[in-house]
Amino acid sequence: MNGGQAGNLDADIARLNTLLSRDNLNANEETDLSELLARLESADGVAKGVEDRLDDILGTLDSLLTTLENKHKGNSCQPGDSSTSPSHRPGVEVTSESKPS
Repeated sequence: MNGGQAGNLDADIARLNTLLSRDNLNANEETDLSELLARLESADGVAKGVEDRLDDILGTLDSLLTTLENKHKGNSCQPGDSSTSPSHRPGVEVTSESKPS
């Protein structure tokens, strides 16, 4: 949801609160209330769809992370091995502060 949609949602909720605080609604206000409720239901549906997609993405990332961890555990990496040592990795700068004691 972008900023404009969030602003519209906030305005819709404010209008809904105003309408619900009244004891009696005229015909126009009843129509307004119906439209507001429909828009809020639609916004809720969109939010649930986004949440479901995010859950799927997180599940995929979790699977990828598990696969990478398993591959890393399966490698016979020895401490100080030149292939895994930070000082032998391209683009990794090792300073005296980051070297193990």
